[in-house]
Amino acid sequence: QPKTLYGQMIGQWNRYTGHVLTNIGGVVYTRKAQGQEGPQYEMVPETEQRRAMEYLGRQVFATPDWMLDADILDRFQGSGAPDQIRGLQAFALRGVLNVDRMKRLVEQEAFNGDEAYTLGEMMDGLRAVIWAEVSSGATRLHRPDEDAHGRRRCPADGHRTVRTRAASGAGSRVGQ
Repeated sequence: QPKTLYGQMIGQWNRYTGHVLTNIGGVVYTRKAQGQEGPQYEMVPETEQRRAMEYLGRQVFATPDWMLDADILDRFQGSGAPDQIRGLQAFALRGVLNVDRMKRLVEQEAFNGDEAYTLGEMMDGLRAVIWAEVSSGATRLHRPDEDAHGRRRCPADGHRTVRTRAASGAGSRVGQ
């Protein structure tokens, strides 16, 4: 059951990410009755698009340590969490860099000038959030069996041992 709950949590987080992505280069459709004033299609306001990029920086592109709780992950998997998180982050990155999204940003700038969140601003914001961890010195995703300082945790029951390929001459982690 922990695996199912964890999968549902990841799915919900991924849905939130998708909803936030729609704000960047987004267009709002307002259904109008015949003769009703105002446009049916409007760009998402610049401030909301900026907030969406900030959210992605904080909740998606920064390592989501809350998803890497070893006490939970050890109940249903021995490895693979960093790859799963990387895959989710890559999905979000592909969403931000979607060609149609970038075209809408260019179009919004052409039609709305200074009121638009521009493609250049989006790329600058993306660059800032993607490289924020590197700039702060946190350059890698922690493995679930390491503490915040990179020290390996030993299992409390003492039944498992952690071996590395470095000990056997190959250079990376074999398993637990």
